[in-house]
Amino acid sequence: MINYHNYFWYDGSKLIHKLKRKRSAIGDGAESLNVSGYKTVWVENKNHLAHRVIWVLVNGDIPDGMQIDHINGIRADNRISNLRLVFPKDNQRNLKLYANNSTGVAGVRFNGYSYIAEVAGDYLGSFDQLTAAATTANEYRKMKGFHANHGRIE
Repeated sequence: MINYHNYFWYDGSKLIHKLKRKRSAIGDGAESLNVSGYKTVWVENKNHLAHRVIWVLVNGDIPDGMQIDHINGIRADNRISNLRLVFPKDNQRNLKLYANNSTGVAGVRFNGYSYIAEVAGDYLGSFDQLTAAATTANEYRKMKGFHANHGRIE
């Protein structure tokens, strides 16, 4: 297990180098942005996700089977107040609206004739009006404990 305390300080939003490196000095920012929009740091010849490193520095080890969720959905926002420890299913309950969603409502699709409400594989019904399908899907997500940010546009 890597002791991240030997390598970084956390200033409340980003990781800072504790050690001099080839291309950086003590006190320099340690993070880089990857192609997926997550910040990473280089430790012991491997890239590590910065939000996971920050969690360990502030709260201790991440239990097996758990993940760190960005509450507001912004992958580069590593403020500790924006991070939460969750099970994978709970992390899936805080997703942005899929780019291919044509209705603008998470859990609602149009089949050419009616609006179908379906959340987490559970069929909720077929509706003539988008608003009725959206209300049904939103109420069901709330009842099932989905995060309020789930289905956000952005």
